[in-house]
Amino acid sequence: MLDHLVAEAAAFLTGEGPVQDGTQLTTLALQLGLQEATEYLRGIESWPDFLVKLRAVLVATRPGIGPDSFQLSPLRLAVLATGCERLHGPHPSGSDQETAELLRLLEIEISHGSQVLAGLLQTEALSGPVAVFKSGSSSALMALDFVCHCLVLLSVQEWPLALKTWEGITGADWPEGHLGRVASSLASVARNAGQYKAVVAACLRQLVAAGTEDLDAGVSVLLSTAGKHACRDHVLQGLYRVASEAGAGSDLVRAFLEHLGAQSRLDSAMGQAWLRLLACGGLAPGCWAVAATLSLAATPRFAATVPDSILAALRREHSEREVPWFPPGAATPMFRAVLDFLDLPAEEWPSVPATPLLAVALSLLRDQGTDVRGVTRGAARGAVSTAAAGVEGQPATHAELGSCLLLALFRTHPSLRPGILQVLQALILSNQESHGATTCFARLVRQEGPLLADHASELRGMLDNLGSLSPDTGLALLLGVWPLARDKQGIKDQLVAVLRRAMFGQRQGTALLAVRAFLLLVAEEMTGGAGSADPGAAERAPLIQPSMSQRATLCSSDGPGVTLLHELLGSLRRCLSQGVAVRAAVYAGIPHLLRADGTASSAVLEMLLDQLHCLRRSAEEGEQAAPPLDLDQCIADKDGPAKPSILEPLPELLSCIMDICDPWGTAAQGTVSKDLSEEFSSLLLQIADATLEIFDIDATTEMSPATQTGAANLMRAHLLSGLLEVGMEGYIRRLTGASQAFSDTHDAGQQLLLMFRQRQRLWGLVRESQSKKSGGVGEAAAARSGEARPAPRSGRSGGTVPNGPPSGPSSAFSLDCLLHMLTAIVEDGLALAAPTSAAPVAEDGAGAMCPHRALARDPGFQILTLESTTRMLRRAATCGTAEAIRAGIVSDKGLERTAMSMLQVPDWMALARPAYRTIEIVVSARAGQQGTGPRAVAESQLTQVAMACLHQLLAMPRGADEGEALLGCISNAATPPSPGGSVAEDGVQGILGILESLCQAGCSREVELWCAAWRQALRWMPDAAGAAARASPVVCAAHPRTSTQAAMSAASTALLHAEWEGRCADGGSQPSRSPLAFLAQVASRVAGLVGSSAPSPAESEEEEALPWINTGTVAQVADALVSLLEAELSRAERAVAWLAPGSAAFGSQEAATCSKLLQLVEVLSVLLGARPESGSLADALARLCTRLYRCVAATSRAHLAGKRGREAATSLPPGYLDLVARVNAAFTPSVYACVQEAQAAAGEGARPEGGKRARAAAGRLTRRVRKESQVVPALVFQIEEHEKQLIRLSRAGRLNLMLTAKRATNRDFKIQLASGRQPLAERCAA
Repeated sequence: MLDHLVAEAAAFLTGEGPVQDGTQLTTLALQLGLQEATEYLRGIESWPDFLVKLRAVLVATRPGIGPDSFQLSPLRLAVLATGCERLHGPHPSGSDQETAELLRLLEIEISHGSQVLAGLLQTEALSGPVAVFKSGSSSALMALDFVCHCLVLLSVQEWPLALKTWEGITGADWPEGHLGRVASSLASVARNAGQYKAVVAACLRQLVAAGTEDLDAGVSVLLSTAGKHACRDHVLQGLYRVASEAGAGSDLVRAFLEHLGAQSRLDSAMGQAWLRLLACGGLAPGCWAVAATLSLAATPRFAATVPDSILAALRREHSEREVPWFPPGAATPMFRAVLDFLDLPAEEWPSVPATPLLAVALSLLRDQGTDVRGVTRGAARGAVSTAAAGVEGQPATHAELGSCLLLALFRTHPSLRPGILQVLQALILSNQESHGATTCFARLVRQEGPLLADHASELRGMLDNLGSLSPDTGLALLLGVWPLARDKQGIKDQLVAVLRRAMFGQRQGTALLAVRAFLLLVAEEMTGGAGSADPGAAERAPLIQPSMSQRATLCSSDGPGVTLLHELLGSLRRCLSQGVAVRAAVYAGIPHLLRADGTASSAVLEMLLDQLHCLRRSAEEGEQAAPPLDLDQCIADKDGPAKPSILEPLPELLSCIMDICDPWGTAAQGTVSKDLSEEFSSLLLQIADATLEIFDIDATTEMSPATQTGAANLMRAHLLSGLLEVGMEGYIRRLTGASQAFSDTHDAGQQLLLMFRQRQRLWGLVRESQSKKSGGVGEAAAARSGEARPAPRSGRSGGTVPNGPPSGPSSAFSLDCLLHMLTAIVEDGLALAAPTSAAPVAEDGAGAMCPHRALARDPGFQILTLESTTRMLRRAATCGTAEAIRAGIVSDKGLERTAMSMLQVPDWMALARPAYRTIEIVVSARAGQQGTGPRAVAESQLTQVAMACLHQLLAMPRGADEGEALLGCISNAATPPSPGGSVAEDGVQGILGILESLCQAGCSREVELWCAAWRQALRWMPDAAGAAARASPVVCAAHPRTSTQAAMSAASTALLHAEWEGRCADGGSQPSRSPLAFLAQVASRVAGLVGSSAPSPAESEEEEALPWINTGTVAQVADALVSLLEAELSRAERAVAWLAPGSAAFGSQEAATCSKLLQLVEVLSVLLGARPESGSLADALARLCTRLYRCVAATSRAHLAGKRGREAATSLPPGYLDLVARVNAAFTPSVYACVQEAQAAAGEGARPEGGKRARAAAGRLTRRVRKESQVVPALVFQIEEHEKQLIRLSRAGRLNLMLTAKRATNRDFKIQLASGRQPLAERCAA
C-alpha cells in the first residue's frame, strides 16, 4: 500500500500519469493506518528511501489536497513527528546533505499547514532539530531556521507550548562563526521584550568567548535590533558590562565602539539612549565608556549633546553628595574615568576626539566656586581645597574639577594646547570675580612649564591683556606666571613692558595693578627668589636695563651698582602723581623694598621727604596757630563742580615713614635719615598738641555728604582721623618699644590719651552735624567733654558706634599695634618697655590714674580696638588676591609671604588669642552688670561690637586644620585644658561658660549673638551633637528670675540648631542619632505644649530630655523647628530630583529617600496632632505638607519614568509601598481634619459683637481668608496630584495603591464642619 502511495505521490508532484488531483492520494492515505505508517517509516534504514517515502506520505496528507483531507491530520502529525525524530534518534545519522534535505522537506511541509504545530510541540518532536542545532554541524543553521519558522507560525495562545524549545535554542552553545546569523534569527522570532532580552542574554554569553568575526556580527545584530522592542537601554547596558569585563583594549570594546558609532548614525535614538544612560548614572564609569561617548561626537547630530552628557554625569556625581543619606557612589568616579581615558596613549583611540572634553572643562570652570561637598558641617570639616594637591584627591568644587581636566588635556593632547590657552584667556577676561581660571593657569605653569614655554604666541596674547584685568585678578595672574617668567628672559621682558605701559594708563585700576606688580617683582627679584627651586635666581640679569645716564651714575667706583630698585625709583616718583589707590600701594610697598635692599634708602627717603614737605604748612600772617599739615592739598575738587575725592592718602604716607625710620629711635636695623626722623617726631608732637579748631573743624562745620562743602569737610575728617590713628600708633610704639631713650613714659601716655580723645571728639562733631536735620541733640556736649556718647541701641551687631565713622575707610592701625591695644585691654594697660617715672600711678581715689591704663578702660577705646580688629579680619578674608593665593595659585612660600605682606593682608591667626581674650573680658563685664541708663546702653553696645568681632573671627578658618587651630587659641585664652579633652572641646566649653553668664544676666540680644558664635565654633567640633547636648544643662540652669524669656528663647533656639547640625555632621550612622529622630522628639514636645490635651507619659520623658522647651520658649522653638523641617524637605526634594530609574544606584537611593520621607511624615503627623487652629504654626504646617505631598508625587513619577513605566510599576519596592500606605491611611485624613478645624475656628471667632472689636475681628478674618486662599488650595492641589500619580501607577502595575486611601469629597472650596464637632482622634479612627 505504501509503495503504491509513493508512486502515486511522485506522479502527482511531477504531473505525469493519470493522477491530476489529490482525491486518489487522499483515498490511498486514508487506507493507511497511523501506527502502520509510523512503524514502517521508522523501520527504513536507508536515508534516501526514508526521504522518498516520507515526502510521499506528507504530500498525500497535505490539508486541502482532497475532499476528506481533514481526516488525515493525526496521520500527518505522526509522520512529521517521525521525520523530526529521524534527526536525533536510534537510527544511524545521515550525511549533512541528507540531514539538510530532511530539514528542508519538513520546513516545506510545515508551510503547507501549521494546524499540527501545537500537537508537534506537545510531543516534543522539535527536540530533534534542536539537537541538530546544538551539535554544531553544517546543518545547524538549517535546523535553526526550521525551528524559527515553526515558532513564527505559532499563535499567541500556542506560544507557551514552545517555551522548552525556545529555552533549548537560547541556552545552547551557538555555532562558531555564525553568532550574528543566530542572533538575527532569534531576534526576528521574539514577540515581546522579555523574549528579546532572553536572546540578548544568550548572545552576550556567547560574545565572551567569541572570535573577531563573531564579535563584529554579534554586536552589530544586537545594536541594530535593539529598537524593535524598545530595549536599547538593556542592550547598551549589557554590552557595556560584558565589554568592561573584557578590558579596555579587547576586541569586544573595539567592536562595540565601531558599531555604536555606525548604528547611531542610522538610528539617532541609539546614540541618545547611550548619552542618557551616561548622564543619569545607568553606566558604571570607565575610561572606555568615555571613549565610546566621545566617539559619538564625530556624528554631527551628537556634536553638541556629547559634552552636555559628560557634564551632566560629572555634575550628577558631585551633586549627589548634597544628599547625606544616599549610599556611596561608584568605586571609580566619573571624573577619574575621564582622567584615566586621557592618560591612555592616543594610539589606543585614534578615532576618538577629545575636543568635547575641552567644552566640558570650560563649563565646569564657569561654575566658579560651586561647592560639591554639600552643606553639612561634616563636609565643612573636610573642606580642605585640593587645588594644590593635583588630581589625586576628589575635587572639592566644579571649578577644581574643570581645572584638573584642562591640565590632563594639556598634558596628553598637544593639538589642543593652543585652544586650552585661548579658553583660559577668555575665562580670565570674562569672569574676573572668580579665580578658578587663574588658579588653573597657575597650576598649568607650575606643572607643565616646559610644555607651556613652547606656546610663546599664546602667552604673549595673555600677557598683553594683563592691563585690562582688575587689580586682584591681574596680580593673581602675575603670581601664577612668575615661575615661568623667572626662567624665560623673553617672557620676563614682555611682562615688564606690559606693566610699564599699564603703569601710566588712564584707568586707575590698571595703574594700581602695575604698581603692585612692579613692587612685588622687585622685592622678589632682589631677594633672589627666596624659596624658589632655582639657586641661581639671584645672579640673573635685572628685569630692565638702565639708561646710559643711569648706568654712568650708578656704576661709579664707590657706588653699590645698578639694582632693580634704582630702575624703579623714577617710575615710583611718577606714580605719586596718580590716584589715591596707586599712591597708597606705593607707600605700602616701599618698606618691603628697603628691607630687601637698603642701598637705595637715601633716594627713597628723599622722595618721601619731598612728598611730606609738600604737605607741611606753617602759620601765615595773622594766624595764631597753623595746622601741621595742609589737609586741603589732600582733597581734589573740594571747591569745584565735581564730587570731592581724596587725592593724597596721608595716613598711609605717615605710616610708611614710620615703618622706615622709627621717630623714637627704636628701629631694629637699616640706615635711618636723621632729618626725616626728627621731622616726623616733630610732626607727631604737633598733631598731639593740635586741636580740631586748628584744622577748621568745630561744632559749626558742615559734614553732610549731600553738599559739596559737607563732603569735602567729611573727607578732611577722615584724613584727620587717620592722622590721629597714626599718631596713636607712634606713641604706642614709643611706650612698648625696646628703646630706653625716654626715661619718663607718663608724658607719652598723656599724648596718646589726648590723641584718642581728639579722635572721639572729631567723630562726635561729625555725627552731630549729620543729625541736625533729624533733631539730634547732645553731641556737642559729648564732643566738648571728650567722652563717648553712646548711640541708640541697634538690633544689629557692629552698627554705628560713637568712636568711629559710620562708613569710614579701614583703620590705619597695623597688626602689631592692634596686638598691643588688645593686650592693653586684657592686661589693664599697655605693656610698657621702660619703667615709669615717679608720676602718680595710684588707682581711683588715691591719685590720678596712669594715662595708658585710663585709655585701656575707656569704652570708646575698647570699641575702637575691636572695630579695628574686625576690619582687619574682614580685609584678610575679602582680599581677592589673597583668596587666590590661599587657593593654591602660588607654590613658592617665599613669594607667597612677600605678596601677602605687600598687600597688607595680616596673619589673622595672630589676632585670634588676644582678640578672643578681649571679647571674653568685655562680655563677662556686661553679664555682671545689672544697671540701666546710658552707661548700661553703652556697655551693651560694646558687647555687641565685641560679638561682631567674634563672629568675624570664627568665620575666618578655611578648613578643618585652621578651625581646630582657632579653637586651640580660644582654649588657651579662655581656660586651662581639661583632662582628657581636646583643645577644640576646651575652646567650645569656654564659649559655653560665657553663654551661661549671659543667660543668668538676662541679656537677650547678647545671648542670641553669643549663641550664634557658639554654633560657629561647633562647626569644627568632631562631636558637635555631643557638645550641644552638654550645653542643655547650662542653659536650663539659668534661674527664671534672673533670665528673661527672650534670653531663654534665644538659647533654646541655638540648642535646637546646634543639635540638629551636629547630628547632620555625624551622618546619622545610627537611627536613634539621625537628625529627623531628634526633630521628632522636639515636635512631640512642641505638640504637647501647644495642644490642649493632658501630657502623656512619653511627653513627660521628653520634658526630661528637652527641659529647655517650655511654655516660655515654645513659640520660638516651634518657628525654629519649622525652619529645620524646611531644610530637611529641601534635601528631600534634591534627593527626589536626582532619582533616575535607569541608574544602577536607583534602588538604594530610592529606598533611602522613601525612608526619609516616611520619617518626615511621622514628624508632621505629630505636629498635626496638636491641632493648631490659627497662627504662623498652622500656616507653616500647611506649607510643609504641600511640599511633602509634592515630594511623594515626584517619587511616584520616578517609577513611571520613560517608556518602561509599566515594567517598573510591576515591582514596586516595599519602602515606597509603606510610604504610600502611611500617607493614605493616616496622614491625609489628619491634614483634612486640621484644615477643617482651622477654618471653622476662624469662622466662629469672627462674630464678636461691638464696634471696635467687630471691626478688628473682621479685619483678622479678612487677612486670614486672604492667606488661606493661597495656602489651602495649593495644599489640596498637591494632595490631588499625589493621588493622581498613585492611580496612574496602579493602572500601569495592575495593583491598587489607593486601597488604603480615604476618599475625600471636599476639595478646594471652603470646608465646613457639622454643628456637632467630633474630636480629631475619633474622626481619624473612623
